[in-house]
Amino acid sequence: MPDFALARAAARAEIRAGLRRTPPSISPKFFYDPVGSDLFERITRTPEYYLTPTEIGILEGNLGEIADGIGPRAVLAEIAAGSARKARIVLGGLNTPAAYAPVDIAEEMLAGQAAEVRRDFPALRVIPVAADFSGEFAFPAFDFDRGRIAVFYAGSSLGNFEPQEASAFLARLARAAGPGSRLLLGVDRKKDPAVLNRAYNDPGGLNAAFNRNILNNVNRLAEGDFDPEKWIPHQFYDEGKGRIELWLESAGDQTVRVAGEALRFAAGDRIHTENSYKYDVEEVLALAAPGWRPLHHWSDPAERFSVFLLTG
Repeated sequence: MPDFALARAAARAEIRAGLRRTPPSISPKFFYDPVGSDLFERITRTPEYYLTPTEIGILEGNLGEIADGIGPRAVLAEIAAGSARKARIVLGGLNTPAAYAPVDIAEEMLAGQAAEVRRDFPALRVIPVAADFSGEFAFPAFDFDRGRIAVFYAGSSLGNFEPQEASAFLARLARAAGPGSRLLLGVDRKKDPAVLNRAYNDPGGLNAAFNRNILNNVNRLAEGDFDPEKWIPHQFYDEGKGRIELWLESAGDQTVRVAGEALRFAAGDRIHTENSYKYDVEEVLALAAPGWRPLHHWSDPAERFSVFLLTG
């Protein structure tokens, strides 16, 4: 079982170190407290946020080929499981899956999501894994009859890493899953900046609320006293860098206490909360090459999004 006291101490230290940097930053993994996770689910259902319905369409339209490529009796290990909405689609197409193992840092969500998957797939083993998958980690010893581990990393979450970090992360997944494993990977493609900016700036303000809510989670994890209403959220696409950037801008001069330390911010100072890189097919294959070999990839007709199947 994970030691949540140690995990909380590590989160506190990481948050403090990030806020000391120039510019200050907060890891995007801290977006996903229960409120942030709910906000993100609502974002995925807005008309502007094409990523989720497009990826779901690719999964549903190619499920037979995906299942054949993964093989029978697989353990589907979903990284950053969230609502498991897409994993249900994959599980429904697999040949007698041996287990579903959702992996997420947001341990509060894991039990609830595991219970929902058990309800939908009552004969399936569901083995939640609370872990910070951004560092080295291992899957449990799956001590039952099974085929290969099939890692499922959906939603273009790979884009939250810097490119070199993304490549190293994929290599760690290959080591954790072992020889002969599979990786089912969803990645957002480069496209018209106007389309990207609309996706991350919905008129209802859900993206802005999601960005700002990270401060509430920082307050909870690191004894902070941020007032989120004193921070202006910014989400925009940098075409030269090929990434969406998320920032929070201080609306005025203020002092904030976090993890026992006083931090001073002047009006206009910014805290970086996320990058979301967009990749072409060749760039994804290059990032994956240290640990994975390509088997197949599928895209929507407009080539806005791609799903890759790779082998370890």
